[in-house]
Amino acid sequence: MSKRLHLTRNRVQEIADLAEEVAGYQFPVNPIAILRTQARISLRRGHFGDAFDGLLEWREGRFWVYSNLVRVGPPESARERFTIAHELGHYFIDEHRNALIRGVGCHPSFSEFQSDELAEREADLFASRLLMPTWAFTAAIPKNPQGIPDILTLKKQFETSLTSTAIRYVGLAGFFCAIVKWNDDGFGWRWTSQEAYENRYWSTIKSADRLPRDSATRMIMRGEASSPGFIERGAVASMWFDYVGMGGQRDIILIEQAISLGQYGCLTLLLPAPKNGQWPCH
Repeated sequence: MSKRLHLTRNRVQEIADLAEEVAGYQFPVNPIAILRTQARISLRRGHFGDAFDGLLEWREGRFWVYSNLVRVGPPESARERFTIAHELGHYFIDEHRNALIRGVGCHPSFSEFQSDELAEREADLFASRLLMPTWAFTAAIPKNPQGIPDILTLKKQFETSLTSTAIRYVGLAGFFCAIVKWNDDGFGWRWTSQEAYENRYWSTIKSADRLPRDSATRMIMRGEASSPGFIERGAVASMWFDYVGMGGQRDIILIEQAISLGQYGCLTLLLPAPKNGQWPCH
């Protein structure tokens, strides 16, 4: 498939518009129904080891999608829904579909923001916007954000995975926040809200060893848990962000929330500490 040097703002908008057009105004979105009706693609589920999450294949003049239950979990789970939506991205994005037809082959994918390949990032973007359309997701974000409790509620409401819901939450947040994904072998990626980016909180630490042992993230990494399913601790910006001096004006007080992703690592969500007991509103 063709690659681009980077996802430009125009390209992001183009794919987002395409995904939301495909989604229409159904809620929640049913990617399997779209696969079988709008795209007329056959779905095959099976156990394929660690070969891929999903696969789109052009064979004998038609498209097939394969769902690897070993990696995505049971049929119609949140991870499978995202994987199917990701493969729909490869189908509905013209360049991806045409490349497969010209190559007369298949394209194995590791979806849900696991790959740095631009074609995979485009399909992940499509899947996120298909399952969580802007109009619906924005309306569902609480006016008084609480972080991970909100994400868990939205996850259930949109029938999406924790990771994809968290990314969408941060992307649409009207306040300072950031999310960091940790794999078993260390740093995975980060995502910051527009407000955090505009205030130059760009780069987070890439080694959890720099965090105190009693930080929420380190505790989750050690396998500790609490009754709500996540751990929350206080932090400061200099502990988490590069180029923020300790005790300086930009060294704001944060809430650090961390939650386990099981075999896929853990997520850390960073938000500003509430003032006078009130969380920042949109």
